[in-house]
Parts: sequence; structure tokens; C-alpha cells
Amino acid sequence: MKTGDYNNALQVCNKLLDSVEHMNQSTIDIEQQKLLLQLALVEIYHSLGNSEQESFYLSSARESSAFDRSPIAAYRWHRKMGQKYYFAKDFELSKQHLYKALTMAEQQQDNRLLAKSFNDVGLIESQLGEFRTALEFYQKSLALKLEIGDRYPIGTTLNNIGLIYTKLENTEQAIHYYEQALDTFLNYTQEPNFDRRVFNNITHVYEDLAVTYNRLDDAQKKAFYQQKATDSIAYKNSKGEQARALINIAKLQLEEQQLDSAKHFLSKASELQNDSAFDLRLELNLSWAHYYLQNGQNDQAIVFANSGLIDAEKKNDLAKEAELYKILSDAYQTNQPKTALQFLQKYSSTREAFLAQKFDADLKTIQVTIEKQQVEHELALEQIANAEQQTKIQRLTNIVLLASLALILCIGFIVFYWFKKHKEKQSLLQNIKYHQQQLIALGETLNHDFTADPTQTFDSNDRVLESYLLANNHFSTSQSSASQNSSSHDQANNQPSTHSPEDYTTNKAIYSPSDTVQPVADNKQQQEQAKKFNESELKQILRESLVSTMIEAVSIWEKHTKTNRVELAEKSKLWTVSIDNGTLRTRSLDKYLSLEKIPLNPRWRNVAGTCHFILADMTLSPKDRSLLNQHLDSIMQNVKMLSMAVEDSSKSHQTSTTMAHH
Repeated sequence: MKTGDYNNALQVCNKLLDSVEHMNQSTIDIEQQKLLLQLALVEIYHSLGNSEQESFYLSSARESSAFDRSPIAAYRWHRKMGQKYYFAKDFELSKQHLYKALTMAEQQQDNRLLAKSFNDVGLIESQLGEFRTALEFYQKSLALKLEIGDRYPIGTTLNNIGLIYTKLENTEQAIHYYEQALDTFLNYTQEPNFDRRVFNNITHVYEDLAVTYNRLDDAQKKAFYQQKATDSIAYKNSKGEQARALINIAKLQLEEQQLDSAKHFLSKASELQNDSAFDLRLELNLSWAHYYLQNGQNDQAIVFANSGLIDAEKKNDLAKEAELYKILSDAYQTNQPKTALQFLQKYSSTREAFLAQKFDADLKTIQVTIEKQQVEHELALEQIANAEQQTKIQRLTNIVLLASLALILCIGFIVFYWFKKHKEKQSLLQNIKYHQQQLIALGETLNHDFTADPTQTFDSNDRVLESYLLANNHFSTSQSSASQNSSSHDQANNQPSTHSPEDYTTNKAIYSPSDTVQPVADNKQQQEQAKKFNESELKQILRESLVSTMIEAVSIWEKHTKTNRVELAEKSKLWTVSIDNGTLRTRSLDKYLSLEKIPLNPRWRNVAGTCHFILADMTLSPKDRSLLNQHLDSIMQNVKMLSMAVEDSSKSHQTSTTMAHH
């Protein structure tokens, strides 16, 4: 029911009512549950405007054997009876039931029940014209509701107080309470699982504000709230509620002399009134009387005004009674001046009685009391708001502290990252400087190539080779830790191309680096490995390593610089570039791209120098840099093993010669 979907609620309640009779429980429990469901059906049928079914379930609930055993159910029943008679405009019967419910609430000493009953009794006293008594009960209801803190009931009572001030023609006070009620209802809609029926109350306030601002000649606000009220009519479940809204809108149209529009709304409201349990005859008769008077149809105006007077006298509504006398006076003014004067005198006396009621001193006292309660409530709300503000400030402070801590951590991370990158950059610069130095050193010894005499090439006292190997071994150790992070994710992909470019070799041989790139070994391991192969086998391994390295170096160069190997030969100044039929050729370099063409005694320093030249480029990717370094290490390892093999062979030859002399 909180969602306002009464048709669905009706189905659910009927199913529950049917299932209760088949439950394995005591008769007392079954009757108790049936009674509660019957009272729920009373509320549903009332909201749907089905007075016949509403009356049926009220009778069923009263006849229940559990009625006298359940004070709460009895309390609810009397409230529902009072509600039924209230909307039927039988205010005396409604008053009896509502006061009975109030007595039962006092016996239960339940503040929530008391708050509801004080509001109910205030409503009926207001309809009976006892405004002072009504305000007293509203004051009590509002005090309890403020203590409980439930916004929905608070807004309802504030709206009812606004209605009293509207009847008393105190427009400013009426707007004050209407706007407080509207704010309270709207704030309530922000709560989780709120009762969606509050939207009906909100539309009522829109209607009341539109009418009240019209009395103040505030056209802008009147139009705003009138549009809000018009838009919300279709969402009302009850025909009586729809009729009430249409009457209020028609009043505004009459004020603006929009007679056709007013007639349309009044006709629709009259149709709904006929099918509704709400008694809106007084409001309809008064509005139709105004319409016909403005339209010049005085006879029709007199008929509706007389019908309205009967209803106004029953309800003791002095304000509307005086308004109807004024309509009759105006309607008779043209043809029957004496009759018009009589009704004008009745208007004057009724108006005086109303004003005496309006300016009752007790009303002022009660008004001050209510305003005092409002001030106290606003003060309490302000204290709560201050506490919430302090909580927000503390929460914000915590957020700032956390943000500061996060910022410090970020700065620390950035500094650490910068230091790490700076260290890597220094290592890279050292790497480049090393390769530049090695390139210079190799340039000075390019005349030390392989010769026919292996002892001249791989003499163990060859200082260039020894110094190169020592420097290379030292650099490899220092470089491995510095480049570990930058190249670790590329290790799995550090294999060179598995085939050479089509023009690199005539036989299109394929060289796998896994066959030529070997882990760097120490001297003892190199000696042991050298002993496994003879000198010719080691030379073949070196030649394969050189070809594989050159193929990879040229491939890396072309990929990195977007140029060709001619450019590499010219810039490195390690290879000869010749002109053949107007085309630049690198015949000496091309020999190192094919195992079939590479010299038997290759210039390993040229290959190493080419690698150093490429590695001296700072923009070279970590993956390519790591790959070329591996090839360099492999070349130098193979050179050293070959040197050791030559040295061992030389020593063996010298020993054999010495023994032969002896």
C-alpha cells in the first residue's frame, strides 16, 4: 500500500484472507489475522473510492470475535469509521468515532496513536467551525510528531494548520504553513523506503498554494502551482481526490474570467463526485453559482447558491455561507432590489459572525503557542544540522589527511621512480660510452685480422684481446643488474630473426642464435669447452657466430634507422663501400652475411665494432640492445676459446720440438 498500488494490494489482501482460513492455527489467532486484513481492506477500498465494499469490511471487522480482544484493532476501526463519515460530510457521527479513538489512544498511552488522534479530532473540529479547538488539537499533535521525528505525519498536520488559516482568511500564515508542509513532504521523499502515498499530500499542497497565491494576486506563483496541481490529477487513485483538485483549478479559472475552462473542470468534477464517496456538494454548488453569476445566468446562479446554503448551514461554515449570501444579493440586484438588500444584510451579519470567530483572542494565544513550538523545533533541527556539519567537517578532515598521505606516497613513488630511471639512464650512458671506447680501441687494431698463421692471431699475450675481454666481462657483470628491470619482460622474445633478408645471403641460409649465442663462461669453463673441440671446429663455430651476429645487427640497424646496410658501412667506417655500375655496394660486409662467403679467417673485430657502433645509439630499444650484447658476448667467448686452443697447440708443438732435439 505504501507504493500507492491499491489494486495490487487488494489482490494480495484477498489471497491472504483466503489462506488464513486454511492455516493450522488456533481459532483465536485466525480471527485476529482476519480482523487485521479486513481493516487493511477497509483502507484499500476507501482509497479506491469504493464506499460499498468499505462499509462491508467495516461491518465484518466489527462483527469479528477478535474485535473486543484487540484494543489496537478497535482503535483503528473507530478511526476508519470516523474517516468514512468525515468524507460523507456527516461530521457529528465522524466526531463521535474520532473522539472514541482518541480515548482509546489515551488508554494505550501510545504517543504515535495520540498524535494521529489529535490530528483527526482537529480536522473534524475545523470542519465544524471550531477553529480554536481545532488549533489546540493540532498543537498537541504537532508537538508529539516533532518529538517522534516522522516527517510524513508532521507535514500532514502543518498542512491542516494551513487550511485553518485559509478559512480564517489569514493568507500569509496559510502560505507559511503550506510551504513548511511542502518542504517536509519533499524531504520525506528523500528517505529510503518512503511511503509513496505522500505524493497525494504533495499535490494537495500544490492546489492549496495555487488558490492562496491567487488571493495575493501573485500570478507567477499561482500559475506555477496550478500547473503542478493539473499535472498531478491523473496520478490520484481516488475519484474524490480528483474531483477536489478539479474544483480548486476551476476556482482559479473563475478568478481569471476563463469561464469555458472553468466550466470544463466543474463538469468533470461533478461527474467524479457522483461516483465518489466524497461529499463535495458545497464546493461544487458554490463554484457553479460563481460561474453562472459571471456568465450572466442569474437564475441558475440562484439555484446553485440556495443549494449551497443548505450544505453550508449543516456544516456551520460561516465563510462559505456569507459568500453564498453575497452571490444571491448580486443575482437579485437587477430584478429584485429588495430581495437583494435582504441577502446583503444576511451577508453582513454572517460575515460579522465569521470575523468574530476569526479574531477570537484564544486563537491568537494558540497561534503563538504553535509558532513557539515551531521555533523550538527549528532550533533543535539547527542543533542537529550543526552536529551533522561537525561530522562532515571531521569526515572532510580525514579525507584531506588521507589525500595528503596518498600525495606523499605518490611523491615518494615518483622520486623513487625518477631515481630508478636516472640510475638506468646513467647505466645506459655508461654503456654507450663503453661501446664508443671499444669502437675506438677496435679501430686502432683493425690490422690484426686472421692470418694464415694462427699463432699470430690468437697469441695469448695479445694485449688488445685480453684488455677487451677483461673490460667486456666487467661491463657485462655491471650491466646485468642495471638493465634487469628494463629488459626482463623482453627476455622471452630476445631471439633474433630466424631468417636473414633475401639479399643478405645467396644460399638463404638460416642461422639460429641458440646455436651461436652461448652463456658467458669463466676462464676455467672456457678452457674445458675449448678442449672439447679442435681448432678447425672452433673456427667454424666462430664463423657461424659472426654471420649470425651480422645478420641480426644489420636487421636491427635497418629496423631502427629505416636505412640500409650501405649507410651502416659508411657511418661506422668499418666496412668498404664501393661503386659498381653506379650502385653503392658493400661487398666486404655482405660476405659476413653468408656462411658460404665469410672468409676462413674473418675480421671478428669489424663485426664486434659494428655491434659497438649500433649499441652507441642512445635511442636503441632495450630488447635490441640486450640481443646485440648477447651476440657480442658470444663472439668474445668464441674468440677466447679459439685463442686458448691455439695457445695449447703451440705449447704442444714446442714441447714436441724440444723432445726431438734431445
